[in-house]
Amino acid sequence: MDNLEDMNPVETVISTETTQNEVCSKCGAELQEGQVFCPKCGQKTAMAVDVGTDNKQKNKIVTVILVIVLVVAGITGYFVINGIRQKNTEKEVKNYVSNARKFYNTVLNSGTSMEEIGNEIQSNWRTFIFDNNYKFSSIEDAVYSAQDSQVVNVKYVKVMNSDIEKMYTDLMKVPENSDLSGVKEAVIDVYDAYVDMYECVMNVKGNYNQFTSDFSDSDNALAKAINKLDKMIKSSNKK
Repeated sequence: MDNLEDMNPVETVISTETTQNEVCSKCGAELQEGQVFCPKCGQKTAMAVDVGTDNKQKNKIVTVILVIVLVVAGITGYFVINGIRQKNTEKEVKNYVSNARKFYNTVLNSGTSMEEIGNEIQSNWRTFIFDNNYKFSSIEDAVYSAQDSQVVNVKYVKVMNSDIEKMYTDLMKVPENSDLSGVKEAVIDVYDAYVDMYECVMNVKGNYNQFTSDFSDSDNALAKAINKLDKMIKSSNKK
């Protein structure tokens, strides 16, 4: 008897679980596993609650996964875009430095030609003043004779002048987020010295002493500015 009484509660629990899981709570009809509604009376079964809960859980999981995917995509997109911008900046910097080098070479060559023109003018002018011997009829004649003897250099300087102006204008646009301000400042110094020397030898004014002083000053200033630009370009290439 004791053993039977001990077994009764177990049987009762099993019977209760069977009723809750497999029998309609309203009409008592037998239910199949996974049925949401009773096939006899249409009553919503306990299993319907489980299905709804499962769906909610699935929706939450899908939402979490979607959020993770969006975050990862956003981070990846940021690095991709940032990488593209960095590559573009590097390319722009490289092009800028290359153009600065072309500007340097062009001004150097033009400066050399202007130096030869200026030396010829200075020589003729000195000859007219101190040892003319009727070689030149006037100061203007001495200057024109010098420019005529340097016609190749004069033509070259005039042609290069427009190119130098264009290159200078382009070099005033420094790439964003770049450390090229020093190169730009050196370009400005070179251009200013170049303009002064160009005006001195191509548009001669004043007396002999004034020309000699202006020519010497502009020639030295251009040489100094060109050397500075050369150093700045080399320094930029090492970065």
